[in-house]
Formats: sequence, C-alpha cells, structure tokens
Amino acid sequence: MPISYGKPANKDEIKVLGGKLKVSLPEDCKEFLRLKNGFAVKYPDFCELEYEGVDEGFIAFYALFGINMKNPSHDIFRQNENFLNELDFAESLSFIQMKTVNLGSCSRPI
Repeated sequence: MPISYGKPANKDEIKVLGGKLKVSLPEDCKEFLRLKNGFAVKYPDFCELEYEGVDEGFIAFYALFGINMKNPSHDIFRQNENFLNELDFAESLSFIQMKTVNLGSCSRPI
C-alpha cells in the first residue's frame, strides 16, 4: 500500500495549529505531526480504525490531515476554514486529522 507523508511540522507550526483551533492538542497528535505531519494512502487502498461508535464498528479513511500539506485537500487549516461553516449547528468543533472513505455498499477488505 503506497503511503505519502507530509513534511514534518515544527513546534511553532503545531503551536499555531492549536491556537487557530482553540484546542490543546494531545501529545500523541503533536508527535505524529512532528514525525509524519499527515499522510495519504494511494487509492484504491485505505486504512481502518476500530470505533465502536459507528454502525460497522470501524471507520475507513485514506488520509490524516497535516499542516501546510502539498495537497490542499489534506491540509488541516484548509479543511477547517472551508467546511466548518457547514456544521454551524455544532459547538466547539474542529477537523483534526481524518479524511474518511465512502465505501458505499462495498464489503470490508480482509
């Protein structure tokens, strides 16, 4: 599965991110941004994350957002600026790092 990573973020960029989002980023998130700063999996592959809060018990995604990513669709600042206004019914909401995959009626890969 081909994976591309972002350019590692520095402490100042991570601090700006926390300030813009008005959140205190968890240490593991900061470490991920310092080491990998987001990633994207080449289509048609994707990743799965177990999560009991959804019907199928997992979330499928192909990208984790990063800071100042080469592909603007994977940039955490762009995602927050462009799409949070569509969710004005929710308070204190931020996109942190995940871009999900719409699997439709596809079966889960083994």
